[in-house]
This record gives sequence, C-alpha cells and structure tokens, in this order.
Amino acid sequence: MSSYGKGKPIVKPSDLVRANNFKAVDYFTTTYGSYPFSDYKLCFVDDLHLDILDTGSLSICSNRLLFPEDIIEPLDCVTRQLVHALAVQWMGINIVPKASFDFWVVVGIAYYMTDIFTRKLSGNNEYRYKQKRAADRVVELDVDRPSLLNTGALMTLDPLERKFMELKAPLVLFILDRRLTKAGGSAGLSRIIYRICLNAKVGDLANGAIDSQSFIKTCEKLGHQKLEPFYAQWIEGAGCPKFRVTQRFNKKKLVVEMMVQQYQAENVKDRDLESGNFMRDVKEEQNEVYAGELQAVFTVCKRLCSVLCARAEFSTGPDDNTNS
Repeated sequence: MSSYGKGKPIVKPSDLVRANNFKAVDYFTTTYGSYPFSDYKLCFVDDLHLDILDTGSLSICSNRLLFPEDIIEPLDCVTRQLVHALAVQWMGINIVPKASFDFWVVVGIAYYMTDIFTRKLSGNNEYRYKQKRAADRVVELDVDRPSLLNTGALMTLDPLERKFMELKAPLVLFILDRRLTKAGGSAGLSRIIYRICLNAKVGDLANGAIDSQSFIKTCEKLGHQKLEPFYAQWIEGAGCPKFRVTQRFNKKKLVVEMMVQQYQAENVKDRDLESGNFMRDVKEEQNEVYAGELQAVFTVCKRLCSVLCARAEFSTGPDDNTNS
C-alpha cells in the first residue's frame, strides 16, 4: 500500500493480484473441499513457451505475466490465469480424465470454477458480458468441427483444438448448471464438483480419474433429473444453436408477436480458408478428422435463449409497422 494526497491509500496491482489469489484459495477450499496437496507455490521463470505450466502443488509461470506497478490493463487477464492455475490443482492435477474423450470434463470444470470465482470479484454483469462474448466466439468457431467429446482425442493435434475446448466446455457446463438449478431441489454444479472432489479424496475415483459417464450420472443423481438428451446434444453432438427472431404486429389482437426459430442446419456453406485455421485444417485432413453432423433442433430453456452459444438475428415481418 502507498499513500496519496491526504493519506488516502492506493492499492497497487500487485497487491490486488496477491489478495485475489488468497481469496481464491479460501473460496475454493470452502466451496469444493480441502486443498489436495500440502502447499502451493508459484514460480516465475524466463523463456517458458506456455504462460503457465501446471504441476502438482506448483505452477510454473512465464515472466510475461509480470507487469509494472503503473500499468493496470493486464490485471484482470493475469488474475484469471493465476486463479485458473489454482483451480487446476483440484481439477486437472488431483483429478484427471480417464481417457482422451473425457478431457472436456476436467477442462470445463477448471474454467467453470475460475469463472464463478471471478464473478465474485467483478460482479454478475461483467460475468454475463464475458459469457456473451465467449458465446459469440463459439458461434464463429464451431463450424465443421467434431463434437466436444471427440475433440478430446485431438488435443495434441493442434493448439487450436485445446483453445476451442477451453472456450466451449465452460459454456456447456454453464448451461448444465442453469438446467440443474431451474429444476429445483439442486444446489447446481458447485455441489456436484464438491461431491466429485470428495469422491477423489476418499478413494471412490480409481486413480483420481473421472470419465464422462460417471460425471453425468453424478449430475443426474444430485440434480434429480435425466440428462441423456443434454449429453447427446451438447457433448456427443456437434455444432451449437443459432436463433432467428422475427416480430410482427397483430392488428386484431393489438400485440406484437415474436417467433424464435433455430436455423443452424439451414443453408450450411463451406467455411472460407483462413490463415488462422489453415494448419488445423491441414492436420485434420491428414488425420481424417471430419466434422460432426449438425443437429436440427437443440432443446433449450426460454431464459437461456439469450445467453446460449447463439446470435439472435432480428428481422422485420411482412405486416410489421415497427422498427427492429
């Protein structure tokens, strides 16, 4: 802390980062169970290819994450990366995927834990705004791609495969959490993550490995509902829903009628060749990786239509006298 003017304290960015990490430790241990190791260390080194390399009880970080005291722009980004490195100690180091097809569970839960904690720091509005931006990005990227389940086997094929999973998997778990909480009688996904960590602690998870089926069964048991359609559409299925919203003024009833249609399977065109995806396309072609079949309809809750991986396109009906 330093002083300015009439003794008013100024919080340094480094102090905020450290304080947020301490808060994250308290939040994770309270919400998801005790820390799985005896201690936790951060080590910043030079010439590290990755920003953060996760190991048991130690996160090796690149010095690119360090920034001067008079610059605050990287604060949110660096805080999120360091909080995620801490979350990986629970889900990613202590608990690992049983097979390559189960990577989405571990990757998604680690980022879900990170996003829920950052919501406590920045507020719900900022959290929902970031969710909206991530959803828009998924709509742009989720074209001619395999399902989330099959993407796990492609993690070593190209770095873009992992980045896509890191983007989509937390959003799918966000949708799952909303379904569980809206069904009633469930504390949501946080309680399920706590139960998974508890099972790993008492030895119910063999070698600390979790698979997709056991995760879904745990969600069904604690959420008191069947999730086969959800699993088939969002995990085994490819693509994401896109909505077309039209409006029309009904002169007889004096009301504005709105119609929501899903159109992700209509007029599917080949994706243009782009420099950012060129190497991924080549590697997928060489390894005979093909896109999953697009689904005609996703079953979604009404409230989720505005925050799912979809971009609503507003148009005007033929008898409409209002502006879109």
